[in-house]
Order: sequence, then structure tokens, then C-alpha cells
Amino acid sequence: MDGRGLPTADPPPWGGVPSTLPDFGTKAENPRGFWGTASARATASRRFIMARPVHADHIVAALEGGSPIARDRLCAILASCTGEQQVQESAAALDISPQRFHCLRSQILTGALAAAEPRPVGRPAVQRDLEVDRLQTENERLRRELDDAKIRQAISELRHELIAAGMGGKLKGLSKKRH
Repeated sequence: MDGRGLPTADPPPWGGVPSTLPDFGTKAENPRGFWGTASARATASRRFIMARPVHADHIVAALEGGSPIARDRLCAILASCTGEQQVQESAAALDISPQRFHCLRSQILTGALAAAEPRPVGRPAVQRDLEVDRLQTENERLRRELDDAKIRQAISELRHELIAAGMGGKLKGLSKKRH
């Protein structure tokens, strides 16, 4: 055992550390290739450390939500994908045909693929409501109308001041539109 608690492998017959790749030599030196020798197969079985087995029911049990039927379906599909069960066994456990099982597996894996798509980083943008857009448009329209009304008010006040100042006769012709 090494310092991490992992089993140490014996040095491979080609020398070096277990993580190095073998030198296969030339075709004349080793006509069957490296893996054709019995000692190489024995070394390879010691060299590769298998990961801890993953059981579908443990994965699904840790998930939140979902009905019992959905959980059973997901367990069966994961068990068939990991090799714990054959497709026929998983289909029989769900009481469906193997064809329906393939269809169901395709649907679930498509959904998983869609969920695995990368998303933009950061906080998601707030969906703008149609009502908010309508109110903003109306607000802009009312502000323009208010500006127009203020201009008309200022013109009217100036007109009254000019009339009061004795220039009223000259302003009568300005109110008519010219074609």
C-alpha cells in the first residue's frame, strides 16, 4: 500500500514504474505483440486497478424528487448502461418489451444530454414580461405627449405676452397654414 491507501503494483517486466507504457520492440523481437504473451496479460491484470463499482439504485436513491415509477425506470436504464443487467432483464423488471425499453432509454438519455448542455455563467437573465414591455412603451409615449404639451403651453404663453405688448396684429397671419 502506498501513502494514499492504494495498492502498489509490482514493477512491470519491461522495467520502470507501473504507469509507464511498455516498449513493444520490433516485429521481429515480438511477433505476437506485447499483449500476446502470458506474462504481459498477467502484468496487465495487476497493473490496471478497477474503480469502485457504481450501482444504479444508489445513484437514483440520492436524487431528489421523482415518482417511484420514474425512479424504477431510471434504475433499470442505468443498470443496463453500466452492465449490471442485460436489456432483456431490465425490460422484464419494468414489465415492458425490449423495443419499448430502447425507446424509453433513448428518451431519458436525450433528456440527460439536453441537461448537460453548457449554460451561460452567472446569474440567469430575468425574463421580461410582456406587460412590462407594454408599460414601458406607454410610458415613452406619454412622456413625448407631455413634452409636446409643455411646448404648446410655452408657445401659448408667449403669444399672450406678445398680444399684451401690442404685437397682436402681426401674429394673426402666423396662425394660418400655408399650402
